[in-house]
Amino acid sequence: MPVLAILSNLIYVHSDIEAPSAIPGNFHAQMRISTSITLAWIAVDANDFNGDMEAYNVTCRLNGTIIFTANVTGTSVTITGLTYPTTYSVQVAAISTGGTGVFTAPLDVATTQDDPPSPTANFTQTTTSITATLGTVSGNFKVDQYCCNFTRTHVSSVPKVLPTVIRCNDAGNISLDEIEEDATYLVTAFVTNTASRTGPGSAVQTIRTLPTPPTIAPLTKVTPGITSIQLSWNLPIQTLQLNGVLLGYNIICKLSNGTLVTSFNTTSTTATSSTATTTHTTTIKPLNYETNYTVQVAAISSGGIGVYSTSKSVITKQEFAPRPTVTEGNLDRKVTMFLSAKPGNYNFLDFCCYFERLSVSNIVGTSLPLVMICSKYSPVVLSPADEDSLYWGYCVVRSTAVSHLGTNVDGHPIRFSTRTTSAAPSSAPGDLEQTSRSSTSISLQWTAVYGTELNGAFVGYNVTCTLDRDIVYTVNHIMTNINIAGLAFGTTYSVQVAAISTGGLGVFTSPIVVQTAQDLPMKPNISLSSTATSLTATLSAESRHTRVSKYCAIFIRTVVSGVLLPLPPVTACHDADYVTLDGIEEDALYTVEALMNNTAGEYGPKSDTLQFSTQIAAPTAAPAELLHVQYNQTAVRLMWTPVDNIHLNGRFLAYNIRCKLHGEIVIERNETRTRSTIANLSSGVTYDIQVAAISTGGLGSYSEAANVTIRHEENMNAQTSTSSTLVATTLMVGVGSAFALVSVILVTIVIVLVKRRKRTVSATLVSSFDLGILATKEGNKTAEKESCVDCDDPPYVVHGQMESACTPEEHLIDPVVMMTNSSVYDAIRTGGRPSVRFDPGQQGSADAYFREDNEYVMMQSQVQNNPGGKAGGDVDNDNHDQDGDDKEYVMMQSFVPTTEPTVHPDEPVYDLVLA
Repeated sequence: MPVLAILSNLIYVHSDIEAPSAIPGNFHAQMRISTSITLAWIAVDANDFNGDMEAYNVTCRLNGTIIFTANVTGTSVTITGLTYPTTYSVQVAAISTGGTGVFTAPLDVATTQDDPPSPTANFTQTTTSITATLGTVSGNFKVDQYCCNFTRTHVSSVPKVLPTVIRCNDAGNISLDEIEEDATYLVTAFVTNTASRTGPGSAVQTIRTLPTPPTIAPLTKVTPGITSIQLSWNLPIQTLQLNGVLLGYNIICKLSNGTLVTSFNTTSTTATSSTATTTHTTTIKPLNYETNYTVQVAAISSGGIGVYSTSKSVITKQEFAPRPTVTEGNLDRKVTMFLSAKPGNYNFLDFCCYFERLSVSNIVGTSLPLVMICSKYSPVVLSPADEDSLYWGYCVVRSTAVSHLGTNVDGHPIRFSTRTTSAAPSSAPGDLEQTSRSSTSISLQWTAVYGTELNGAFVGYNVTCTLDRDIVYTVNHIMTNINIAGLAFGTTYSVQVAAISTGGLGVFTSPIVVQTAQDLPMKPNISLSSTATSLTATLSAESRHTRVSKYCAIFIRTVVSGVLLPLPPVTACHDADYVTLDGIEEDALYTVEALMNNTAGEYGPKSDTLQFSTQIAAPTAAPAELLHVQYNQTAVRLMWTPVDNIHLNGRFLAYNIRCKLHGEIVIERNETRTRSTIANLSSGVTYDIQVAAISTGGLGSYSEAANVTIRHEENMNAQTSTSSTLVATTLMVGVGSAFALVSVILVTIVIVLVKRRKRTVSATLVSSFDLGILATKEGNKTAEKESCVDCDDPPYVVHGQMESACTPEEHLIDPVVMMTNSSVYDAIRTGGRPSVRFDPGQQGSADAYFREDNEYVMMQSQVQNNPGGKAGGDVDNDNHDQDGDDKEYVMMQSFVPTTEPTVHPDEPVYDLVLA
């Protein structure tokens, strides 16, 4: 029989076998966690299955809704994917081939909490406390408390174990207070949940409270050096004073104004007992010589940096002045020592020499004691000295350093021994003066030493030149003038002169101060640049023996807008290599010269003259009264009022026309007239058209946009008819008004003419124009209809009809009227209409011009193969073509000539008739 399975309840019914009659026994929750439960039961006896045993059905409900059901063959099952904390209702029933038996009574089972994880722990400590900051933990549990175990093991590295102390709270910041300093603790952290479950502890960390910094300061002793200071102190190494293990010392060195120079630590020195003292030294370097510093020292223990010693003030020393170099210059009655010294870590005071006379002319018992002579400048001279005497001594460089006796300290000495000769000149040369100078030399002159003052035969003069105590030039010279070359420009020197005789070097003149000159600045090169309001000259020149102080430029305005309007020169100077003139005028011509001034107040030559034209402003007004009339289905004719000369700001060049479609420029062109035709437009499309003037100053502002919509052919027919009526009506007002409307009428005619490929236009009086007839152009040009090459192909008039090879969509140059003869032919009227008459056998063309809106337009007519009679321009078709070959016709073409034609004043004025 078929088996009916009800899957939703998983109950199987067999028509012949009964379902199990017993229920599983001892149905209980074997294990619970936060996301699953494990259920177990006692199997049903085989005799109670009433058929073959198949499985056990386990069902789990939440709030009456089945969330889990499964058939299992064993006596246990684990249900996963549960949530915490939730209570579920579970049942189990046996399944045999007879169906599903009776379910056990519902059993409520709740998921349990997970054990908390081990927290992270960070520790901070003071001398008497340890604080643990535990990281927050989360999961399928509820935190009850955060806890730490503290176990003391040592105090000041001595084993002192105490029982473990537990501290807990619900915030995660746990402190153990009022404990010993320098004590070691083993600390672990853990978390408990509300189910009284304790999570695993964190890793054990060793935390040591801080000892107190040292409470004593070392007693410092300072010993200054030249570029260093040595410190030394005796420190009792006592535990109660150090409050920890001695680690070293911190040294601070400052300038007398409090500026920190250096701060560093030194390592410790170990004592042999707790009562012993240890001498410790350290050196601070590098420092500046002869400078006032303050120093302090503090001990460092495991408790930190202790108390600093009292600030000690100390001044570094100067080094001994170096041994000087000596050149002897011993002549009669004086001993001269030329000295120089190298710079170093000392402050120069002066040169000193100690002179002792040992004998005179080798006579025993003629010695004299030491004599000290000092001078800030070289040479040091013992004068007067005895002639033919033996002198001994030494020379030193003294610094500003002072000894403990209060005297200046001598540097390293250099010894000498020398003998004077016979008497040297007793007088110095007179009137020593500088006579001339250049950038690298000076010229000197003096008066000579004569006669008995020489104390011997004349040998020459010694000239000595020094710079900052150093001899840069010394020479013996026989003249009373000299040029000293090879000097630095713009530099001050000290010069002395002494006479030399056979008795030796005489007395030096008093030093005079001389100074080399500077060269004049070079002729500069200049370059010019400008902004809208300023003109800048940039100067450059080759560097020479000079120091440039100022850069100057001379600006002269000569012309404004082509008019001679000179202004007085304007001179401007600057300490940089450029000079700017502000407030310049536009469209002005300036001439510019430049020159330079040195620190001696001397000016160099002027530069070459440059001319500079300032910029011209663009037009400040836009063309006005922008009008437009549709020309054909693809073109529009524009007219506007020109910009006057005042607003052009320069010479007129053209007008810029731009045509936009949806904001994008699609056509842009320049036009020299005040009218223009824009072709190749699309029918039914609206364009924005603007016009701006262009002068030599640039592009001006654009006019207000004209919105132009190109109409379809049907709309053009309607408008043409209306326009023709308006023209006819307007013409009746009077001949004077007709001329003012020429442009509008011509545009109306153009619209009619381009309507069809071939169109006959009835004759209508248009206006009178001033005609100027030019000379005939001979030629034999066939002007029959040809294929249209471009939009500038002319229309033709043949026997009263206007024809063009161009299609209606192409732009035609304005077909206006047929023109009359040239100056070599007679002008006649036929039936009131103009025509051209050619003499028999003549052929060629007649050119004429008419003037419209002050612009000349050229019309051209041609006749060929005319054996005689009247020909060509018979627009009323009255058989003036006498030869009957139908090849005489008139071609009309209009264009603007490149040059204005010469109008003959004696030519008649004609009424022009349109065919």
